[in-house]
This record gives sequence, structure tokens and C-alpha cells, in this order.
Amino acid sequence: MTSHIVQITNRAEHDQVVDTSKQTPTVIYVSNSSHPACREHNPKYEELVKRKQDTGVRFAQMEFNTDTSMLFKFAPNQLPVTVLMVRDAWCKTFMGPDMRGLEEALEMLVQEAKKGGLESYSKEPLLPLREIESLSAALHRLHGAKVRLVQTSPATGLHFSHHEARPLPRSHAESLTKTLTKSRRHRSFTMAFTANQKRKLTPTTHKLTWTHEMRVVLHMIFEEFVFDKAKKKEIFDTIFQEHIAKCGLTDGTSRAYASQVAEASNSEVPLSAQAAIGHWQPDTPIVSRGKRSRRDSAAAPHPKRQQLNEMVLAQGTILHHRQPSRQGASKSTSTRKASTSSSLARTPTKIVGKKKTQVPKSPRTRRDGTIIRIPDQEEINVEVAPVAQNLAQPDLPDLLFRWWKKDPECDRDSENGFWSRKHHNSNAIPLTPPKACSIDATDILNHMDRKMKETPFISTTDRLLWMVQRIIKGIQAGQENMYLSVISVKELDPRAVFHARAFHDAVRPTRGFSNGAQNYRGCSEWLVWRDIPKRAIIRTFEATELIDMIDSNPGIASALRLEVLRGRECLNTKKVPLLRRQNIALSADTIPAIANVAIFLGLNAHSAMEHITHIVRDIVEGWGLTLKKQTEQDWQHLAGVFEEELCRHSPSPITLRTRVCVQTAFLSGVAAGTGKVNYRFKPDLLPQQQERAALLGLASPAAVIAHSLDGAKLTVLAPLVGKHADSGRRR
Repeated sequence: MTSHIVQITNRAEHDQVVDTSKQTPTVIYVSNSSHPACREHNPKYEELVKRKQDTGVRFAQMEFNTDTSMLFKFAPNQLPVTVLMVRDAWCKTFMGPDMRGLEEALEMLVQEAKKGGLESYSKEPLLPLREIESLSAALHRLHGAKVRLVQTSPATGLHFSHHEARPLPRSHAESLTKTLTKSRRHRSFTMAFTANQKRKLTPTTHKLTWTHEMRVVLHMIFEEFVFDKAKKKEIFDTIFQEHIAKCGLTDGTSRAYASQVAEASNSEVPLSAQAAIGHWQPDTPIVSRGKRSRRDSAAAPHPKRQQLNEMVLAQGTILHHRQPSRQGASKSTSTRKASTSSSLARTPTKIVGKKKTQVPKSPRTRRDGTIIRIPDQEEINVEVAPVAQNLAQPDLPDLLFRWWKKDPECDRDSENGFWSRKHHNSNAIPLTPPKACSIDATDILNHMDRKMKETPFISTTDRLLWMVQRIIKGIQAGQENMYLSVISVKELDPRAVFHARAFHDAVRPTRGFSNGAQNYRGCSEWLVWRDIPKRAIIRTFEATELIDMIDSNPGIASALRLEVLRGRECLNTKKVPLLRRQNIALSADTIPAIANVAIFLGLNAHSAMEHITHIVRDIVEGWGLTLKKQTEQDWQHLAGVFEEELCRHSPSPITLRTRVCVQTAFLSGVAAGTGKVNYRFKPDLLPQQQERAALLGLASPAAVIAHSLDGAKLTVLAPLVGKHADSGRRR
């Protein structure tokens, strides 16, 4: 396996001989102490170092960290430094039990360290190639360093093949600076950084001065490296620590980090000026960063990656950085460890979180013999209050959808109609639907709790989005013989259609539901009493046909985005917001998809206007299509696109009246799609829908179409009006 090595030498030193007598090279051995192989080889490495005390090279050790800020920490102002990376697999395969590979590597690195340079060596890449090149370019621009990328193959020996990495030219960096000043991400980070630091400024300093290099590095940190915001800010603070201090900032790190790690001393001696150390100091304090305890509050989430382990090297002292402890910290405070003046100081951090209030619960026995746990102060009330008629039967929808499975042994559900379990094959059935207040609460509980008992209701939904997701879940579960029927409500007895939400709210206080049925509110479910006759069914088809039709048509697939619905997240709280955030606009490109879905569901240009309006509203609102304010001419054009697509598949001739009706139904559906789900029978939501539609220019969809007809009428009558005017003048 080929390894990547980044070597950086000072530009001034590149053209002249380095006086190694004034500078002591340093080799930093980086390993993973948590890996068994590394723990086994660390003592052997110490023995190896003792044999090299007379080489004139300082040896240090620290924990493995893939964070690029570690390399920034040793940027060329502290040359020469050589970093030896030891990865887990390398300890077994490359080094071998006799440590011969490590000894050869150290010997090679000692020679390279004496020449000067920042270098990392590993069997596995320290960083991806793209990040290495970005790091090289950044260091070149920051410190004027000469950068070269070295590749070596351990399988063929420890030899080098050199080639220089090409850093970004200055002209490109300057143009990049102009571009990133317009970047929203850069601007938001800069504003947040400046605002956070202004609180810490001295009375005589009022702002942080941004330089060209700061903007370039900031852009590269956000674009080239995948870290969380806290890590990115920490890298930035590490690079420009001196500049931030000159601007009067007491601490460049964030508040959360500053509360745990004190600012390192600025009086450190550079690595190149320290005396050589040829042995390890067992009394050196070990600084480790404990793992934060789990918080109950979501206000301060855990960082995705560990914070940067600072390494402070004082005169004659080497700090050994270990892997973070796996033991959890205290729930309230983090442990403060004693340290010397050269180590990192820690301050206690109090974690404040809102703990969930535990409500005392006790077991209660229900009438059916089952036991549930409810709060002590609550009681089970088995009596259900009657449901008001206006809540049970609000403004009814125009279309209903029913998902069902075909059973060859039972014709209760079929293309010829649907019957409730209670009335199917009954020799005596009631003629008149009951009033809402007369409906048996036991029937509601058994039906909505999915108990296989005889109830007088048939479940349907008026929301196409929910139905499509139900089909997708059935396919994922491997269900077969699934069918979907489109039902016209005007063919049903309006007294026999009830909104399920009102009855669910009435039965829920009884705590009779099981298997999570109490959480399903039935907002889009409608209960049809007794039966649904064949005349009310517009079309019945196999449910998988709808999914296949959407997937096979790129235009429809891009508009309906079934990949979002195939996830396991909640529909209303996760999937619908995601659909809206994708910003798929209602345009001449997406409107044909809506027309084709309506055609597949059994509609055409001669269908009832309210049915067309229902489908358009369901897709616009359900899939969160983005609507923009349009002029009347623009709305007329979009309505014409829908009308042309729908009429093109009509089985019978199309008249002008039919075209006008289709256009009006389309604009009415778009206007209705600006409202929330079930806005029609919620008094507080209806004015909001009307206001949104008016802002889009659809306060009256019929008036928009009427105005287009007035213009056409004037166009037709204009020649006649001119002819009569000429005749009058001749007289």
C-alpha cells in the first residue's frame, strides 16, 4: 500500500544550507494506545529510543489524531519537526514482532529530520490525497513554505520518489478571496465569529481585523474538510492565535471549549530551540480529555468529533497525550485535574440540563382485563361523550381513496363495491345512517383499534400523499394483492360519511386503545357507514401500478419524489418538511405530471371540476410544490398547459366550455393548495388560505379565467366593431 508524506521546508531555508547545530530536530511518534498492537509495541519503541540517545534528535510521543489541525500546529515556524504516524494495522504487518521496520523507519526519519522539514510517514495515508494537497497549498500561502509530496511503498523498502505539489497561484487565491466574501457560509461564520469575540474585547478594541490569509484559510476549512463547526473554529483559532491576540481577544476559542481548557501559555519555547531529550520521563503528567457525560437537554449537543488535543512542550518537558478515557464523566461537573505550569489547566464545567419530570404512575385494570399504567391523579373513564354533528360531518371532501386487499374467499371488498363487516351478507340492514350523537363508542373503539370485530364503518382517506405512502409501505412489507379505489363522494349519502378525528378525540380519554392506536388521530381518515356502492367508484387498479407509473415517468418521478416517501421517518414531521425544502416549483415542467396523475386515477377533461380540483390541491399541498406570485397572464398560461395535457388524453371531443372548466378547476386546486391540511373545516385556517391565495394572484381563480375570456371576446368582436364604425361614417 502506498503511503503519503507531506514535507514542508521553509522557503528561505530551501535555497540555503540549514545550520543544524543551532536547531535540534524532533521526531514525534504518533500511535493509538487503545489498539492492542500499539500497546504492545510502545515499550519496544521506548527501548529503541534509548539506543538512539546519541543521535542528537529529540523524540516525543503523542496520540494518533487524524485532525489536520495537529499538522497546522507544527507549521514551519517550529521547524525542523518529523512526524512518524503508526497506524493499527501497521503494527502487525509492517513493523513485525522484532520492530525491524520501525527501527529502519526511525533511522530514515532521523536523517530526514536533520535536514529539516515537517514530515509524516505511515503505511496508511495520514489524510486523503485531496486534503493533503489542500493542506500543502494552505501552508504555502500562510508561511511561504516550500511543499513537496513524497510517496513510498513499504513493501519495496524505505525509499522516496519526490515530486513537488503545485500550490494554488496567488492570482487564484486573490480571486478566491473575492468570491468567498460573497459566500453565505463564509459571511455567516465571519459574523458569528466576530459577534462572539466582541464580548471579550478590551475597552480600547472594537473589532477583529480580517486578512487575506484568514479568509483563504477560512474558506478552505469549510470547503475542504468535513468537521463540525466547533472543530473548524478550533482549527482556525489555532492557526491565527497570534493575530487574534493582537486584536485584543483574550481567547479565540468558543465559550464551550474555553470553559474546559484554559488558554495555553504564549511563552512556549519553540521545538527547534529545546534541548534534546533521549529518554522518557515517567513522572511527566498525562493530560487527557475525559468523555463528556450524556446530557438530558438538547440545548448543548455532543460534538460529532472529539475536541483538539493540545500539546504544550515546555523547556525540558514532553507531554504524553493518551486516548480519551472511556469512562463517563460526572453528571454535573467535569473532573478538574492538577497540572504543572506547562500543562493544560482545566476548570470545572457545570452541565445544566432540563431533566424530564417523572410522573408517578400506577397499574390500572381495564374492563377487558388488560392492565395499563397511568398517572396516579388520572382515572379511566369508560363513558364517552357524544360527538357534535358539525365536528363529525364538516365540509366533506370531493374524492376518497380506499386501499384494500383482494380476498378470493370474501367479496366484502371488490371492484363492485365495499361493505362494512357488520352489514356484509346481513339479511337485515338499516336504511338511514345514524346521527353522530347516536354512534356507538364501542364500534369506534373496535374499528380504530384495528380489532377484527364487526363494525358498521369502512375506512377511507381524502389525502393522496398518505395513500401513496401506504402503498409504498405495503410493497416494502412484501404484501400482495393490494388495490386502490378512487371514490366520488357525491355518489354517497352525505349523512353516511363521518370524519374520524372527532370520534377518535372522544374515545381517546377512555384509554381503551392498544398498540399505539391512541397516537393515530385520524386527521385524514373518513368513515363511511354501511357500504360504498359500485356507482361511486371512479376507478379501481392494482396499487403497485401507480408506483410503477410514477417511477417509469421521469417528469412525474421528479415532481412526486417517491425516494423521500420510502424512508422510515414520520410523514408529517419529517417527510413533508423535506419535500418542501427541496423547492420544486409549480411550473410548465411539473404541471404535466399533475395532469398525468389525474388521468391515471381515472379523471379526464369531462370529469367533475371538484374532482380535478381535489387532485391538483392534493399534489400541490401534499408534495409541497413551491408557489410564486404570478400575473393573470402567467396563471392563464399555466392553466392552459394543464388543460392541454388533460384534454390531449380525453376519449371524447373537447368543447370550449370543457376547456374553460378544466382551467378553472386547475387554478382552484392551486389556490386550495396554499392552505394546510383540512383547512376547509377549521375556522382559523380558512382565512389564512384565502390570504395566501390572494398574495399569489389567485384571490378568485374564476375571475382570472373570465378575464382571459373577456380578452378573447374583444379580439373576436374587434373587426365587427370597426366595420360598424366605418359604415356609420359613410352615412
